[in-house]
Order: sequence, then structure tokens, then C-alpha cells
Amino acid sequence: MKNLEILKAAFIEAAKENREIKLEIFTDLPYQELIKKLQNCYGVILPSISEVSPNFILDAIATNKPFILTKETGFYEKMKDIGIFVDPHNREDIKNKILFLADDRNWQEYKKRVADFKFVHSWQEITDEFINIYQKLCQVVEI
Repeated sequence: MKNLEILKAAFIEAAKENREIKLEIFTDLPYQELIKKLQNCYGVILPSISEVSPNFILDAIATNKPFILTKETGFYEKMKDIGIFVDPHNREDIKNKILFLADDRNWQEYKKRVADFKFVHSWQEITDEFINIYQKLCQVVEI
């Protein structure tokens, strides 16, 4: 669930405080068109109810864009220092984070964080994660 209704409501409230901000929602674009949109945008927001693997945010990072992402993501630990995270059920939180990123100083800071970010997820790390999950499952079965 992409949570568009809460996003739209939060954005309307944010726009009352900052009339310069604009929201563009796009779906079902060919990949190259999506990348062009990302290259030309100010920032990206993805306040989904759940977003296990946010490829849209990975594309935003690849185009050096600051982002706001749901805290309900599998990437929180990897991205907590470079992104702005929201409670997807809290319209006020989303509104406040939109206004926060609309401030040029904050935008510059998070743009730098994104530019400096190096995402590494080695095969060894992936293997270790699977082994850890397997071991936890085995413990649950033994109880």
C-alpha cells in the first residue's frame, strides 16, 4: 500500500505553510522515464504502509536525491543516517518531514549524505543473514 491518501492530505497541509512546494505522483513509467523524472526532481517521498525493498528509493539515491521514506522498511538500518523517515500512519509526521526537507539547509545536508553514501551488501552478509534466520527458526521449532 503506497499510502497515497495520507500523503496527499499531509502535502496539502504542508503546502499551506510553504506555497513553493509541489507534489507530483507518477506510476507505471518506463524505467528510463522514471530516472529522468528523478534526475529533475527536488526530492522523493515514499510513505508506504510497508516497503520491504524500496527500489524507488534506491533509484533516488542513484540520482543523488534526498528522500523521505516510511520507517516500515527493510532498509531502515542501512539508510537511517542518509534519509528522513516517517510514521506512515501519522499525517502530521509526514507533513513535518516534508516541510523539513523543503528547507534549503536541510535539503543540502541530506543531499550531501546521499552523495556520500556507499551501499554495500556482500554475498557474505547475505549468507550470514540467511544462516541467522535459519538458526532462529530452528530454535523456535525446538521449543
